[in-house]
Amino acid sequence: MQTAIATASDALVSTSPVPVELVHWPEELARNDALARARQLRLLLVAPLTAPPTEWDPLMDWIRLPADDIDIWRRLVGLQHRVRQLPPPTLDEFGLLRRGRCVGEPGPDRGADLAVLLEKPDCVFSRERLERSAWPDRLTHTHALTAYIKRLRRRIEPLGLAIRTVRQRGYFVEIDPYDPMTQ
Repeated sequence: MQTAIATASDALVSTSPVPVELVHWPEELARNDALARARQLRLLLVAPLTAPPTEWDPLMDWIRLPADDIDIWRRLVGLQHRVRQLPPPTLDEFGLLRRGRCVGEPGPDRGADLAVLLEKPDCVFSRERLERSAWPDRLTHTHALTAYIKRLRRRIEPLGLAIRTVRQRGYFVEIDPYDPMTQ
């Protein structure tokens, strides 16, 4: 049976841009936990007469053994398809950041900079542009934006978003396409 599982999944797992780890359940519980912390996609191969996992993780699926090669392959493809369907983050009219089923609040008056950064993820925005969007009516201290970005980073991290610094150029938003909180 192990050979059939390897045959069914090897081509998909090794050539796919979204790799999936095969984990034997419950024998590899510790490995599954480590892969979950690393936000890795995984298909649990549940031993016969064993209860499947009770906790749901959007980066995981399971199938009970024995299983046909085609059924295993379909689970792998379904899992990969599910993570590719993540919607882009949006900032609504109430200042709430939404991504998938998760909602976060950037904080009071932090929506302007976040909206600018989300206009074009992976595009670098200068400090001056961000300062103008955050404080259009006044001049600010040079460290105000740095403190502002630091607080914003903590608030958006649970949504799979990160603000990265490009030295002497500005900031950009990096979006984690596989964040489990967003499913």
